[in-house]
Amino acid sequence: MPEGAAPKRSTGLVLANRAVGAALQLGVVVVVARTADARTLGGYLVFSAIVRLVGTAVSFGEPWVALRWIAQADEVGEPAKSRIVFLRSVRAVTRNFLVAAALGIPLAIIVATRSYPGSATLVLIALGASAVAGYAYTDIGVDALKARSMVQRGVFLDFSLTPLCVIVWAIAARTLGGSAGIVGLALAQTLGAIASAIASFVILQRDHRRRFGGIGETTSKIPARTRSERRTVLSFGMTSLLTTAAPSLPQVLLPLVMSLADVGRVGAAIRLTSVPGVLVVGLSSVFAPRFARLAIANDRAGLHRALRESQRWVLGLYLPFAIAFIVVPERLVHLLGPDFAQTAVALRILGIGQLVNALAGLAPMLLTMCNTEGFVVAATGASVIVMGGASLAAGARWGVVGAALGYAASVASRNVMIYLKAIQVIRSGPLVSESATEELASAAPIATHAPGSRDD
Repeated sequence: MPEGAAPKRSTGLVLANRAVGAALQLGVVVVVARTADARTLGGYLVFSAIVRLVGTAVSFGEPWVALRWIAQADEVGEPAKSRIVFLRSVRAVTRNFLVAAALGIPLAIIVATRSYPGSATLVLIALGASAVAGYAYTDIGVDALKARSMVQRGVFLDFSLTPLCVIVWAIAARTLGGSAGIVGLALAQTLGAIASAIASFVILQRDHRRRFGGIGETTSKIPARTRSERRTVLSFGMTSLLTTAAPSLPQVLLPLVMSLADVGRVGAAIRLTSVPGVLVVGLSSVFAPRFARLAIANDRAGLHRALRESQRWVLGLYLPFAIAFIVVPERLVHLLGPDFAQTAVALRILGIGQLVNALAGLAPMLLTMCNTEGFVVAATGASVIVMGGASLAAGARWGVVGAALGYAASVASRNVMIYLKAIQVIRSGPLVSESATEELASAAPIATHAPGSRDD
């Protein structure tokens, strides 16, 4: 097979799998919009956004820790260390979830029942807590699978199973003569998240035993992280939290200045224009371990080629969507039904913003894998603050169109800044922390490599 053919085949398979996930996530918006109304979609999107935000806070950087450090430990032949990385991440997420549940559930009950009294609100809070746990553990499990080159399975569990559950529930409810209410949709999402978490852990455990036998499973003590490792986790956590906040925050904050129906319209436009991003995350599953390995090898030319390749992939993926979003948004809005007629202009604005993002390729992930995640945190943090304020102010003044304008401008600016920084780092910046360089250099490169279980 010619050099480069295998990575391209792997990327193509991931994109095909990711396309299924993108279609399912698009299907959630369309199916809920058609079987219910804008208000129900708005309520579901608020629930989903809160689960993603809190779930990302609970996992706080641990999925990216698994993605980077498991890949690097396996690269130098240390399966026992990769096992420790995973178990340490699971322990951290469990601790974070217990703290979040102890503090967050009582607060949610007090705040939510004031505006929405009734048993349905309490049920939604209970489902939300369960969904947060499923989301956080799924994040760790699927990123560990990706680090182990089981990208196809990780991508499916990460992005396809949960929306499939929601779609099945909405269609079943309509078929039986009912309506897919907010509580039912929340239940379907919760079950999908929990199932994804369990499946990812089971697959990972079986793969480890098949590849490495019992190495690492008898570890009685998990060492504490060094100061450098804690700083990395903090940077990863802030980056992932802020990245999640970018698409989720408007749907959480906009109910303060808009009706749930208008939130549903804005959320539908954001979800539609985020469909190409779903595919791009699939590319990240392929390129992130590649960036990490090139960084540890100090291969700057290879990093530059990989970044350019990611730009071609991302732009090529997005152009067909850009044409639809920018040129004929009215036809897409028609799919959602008459309740969303006001969404076309917002869709066009968001499409232009996403086109700017596509030009940057996977620069944010490159910086994260090359020890420059601090800049991604700062840029994303500034973007989220500006986006939250701009979306609220413009949304209160100009409604759905204003909220879309504030969102698109801030997110596009963030990716331009990150791309320029990525070029600078590739040319002359440090690629790996000093502690990581020393630790990996001391590892025996011929240790226990075993045949991998790969999807590509």
